[in-house]
Amino acid sequence: MRPIALDDFMRVVDVEDPHISPDERWIAYVQRTIDRVENSYKTHIWLVATSGDSDPIQLSRSGADSQPRWSPDGSMLAFTSARGGKPQIHLIPIREPGGEAYALTKLSTGANSPLWSPDGAMIAFLSPSDATERTWEDSGDSEPPPANKLEARQQRERRDLAESRRNDPLRATRIPYRDGYGKSFMDGRYQQVYVVDAQAGATPRRLTDIDADHAALSWTNDGQYLLTFRPAEHLADEPSRFDALYRIRVSDGEAQRLTHEEYADRNPVMSPDGQWIAYVRTPQENLYTRVPLLTVMPAAGGGARRDLTLEFDRSALDPQWLPDGRLCFRAHSDGSTEIYQTTPDGTSIKKIVAAPEGDFTEVQGYDISSQGGIVYAASMPETPAEIFWKAAGATEPVQLTHVNAALLDEVIVQPTHEI
Repeated sequence: MRPIALDDFMRVVDVEDPHISPDERWIAYVQRTIDRVENSYKTHIWLVATSGDSDPIQLSRSGADSQPRWSPDGSMLAFTSARGGKPQIHLIPIREPGGEAYALTKLSTGANSPLWSPDGAMIAFLSPSDATERTWEDSGDSEPPPANKLEARQQRERRDLAESRRNDPLRATRIPYRDGYGKSFMDGRYQQVYVVDAQAGATPRRLTDIDADHAALSWTNDGQYLLTFRPAEHLADEPSRFDALYRIRVSDGEAQRLTHEEYADRNPVMSPDGQWIAYVRTPQENLYTRVPLLTVMPAAGGGARRDLTLEFDRSALDPQWLPDGRLCFRAHSDGSTEIYQTTPDGTSIKKIVAAPEGDFTEVQGYDISSQGGIVYAASMPETPAEIFWKAAGATEPVQLTHVNAALLDEVIVQPTHEI
């Protein structure tokens, strides 16, 4: 054993975004590594069995794959891949681990955040565009396909050159003009909602046409609508302060605003019985100093809202419904981020994924199966993130991955529990 060194951090493998298959046999997740030569991150999709009796299986190898999502019957996996340049939605068969992935979308500005419809016939996703690009898309005009490799390369080079000049210089008229982490400038494109039939060669259909970012897509149980949120006052400075919930009809894109309140409303998800929508709302006044609240409202859009975590006084994140109608959410408390459970009336809140005694845990993402099992990615002060599985009714989770075991066997990590 030796003290940890700076170069060791380049060897740390991260795992994220776990999702459980409908039959609870497999967990798909993203594994992120550092490529020192290219000075970049590489992301691949892996599978691990919930039985814990076999090693994880690497499913993709492009180095640019993320957001794995299971089809309702578990036979296919949709994911986002930038293997061809711009990110696109891809599909890969998973009858047993393996198969060849293929692109489902080929949009010039890319596609992301795939979400299967309840019957598995369609996939909803997001794609960024500006008003000019949407007009061009609606006109039906498109550049003719290249006749050979030379023309293909020339087309690609022309697009890359146009993209590089698109906002050079960038004229900022509103805030924010950079993303939330300051890594890149906003380029005037906004995430629009699309649907596409889940079969090769299908043409995506755009449902929205507004200069506002849509996020957190969620299907209604009947597959007729999509729930999402976007700024209601999208032309204002700091438009995210005015986030509201919307229901979009898939057949024609008609959007209905569901919330009209002095809150920023986000992350809507419908209850298994179709009666309620859970979401997270934060008061607009002093927004960035307020505690986000887990809230439920009638699915029809009217009626009183009920804040479930007002007395709990912790930031509620990422709501998901259990099959029996209870709600789960992540919350920060006492140095840890753990998973809690509550009833729709808010009368009972309890911790169901907790840090080991005397330690801290950071649950970074989780998913719930139709049987009530929970898979999550979590790290602790002495260990980077790993995948854990807690079957319905189990008292303790099972650690399924050990991606940093070799590194941790070499080094001494000094725990620090002071906060």
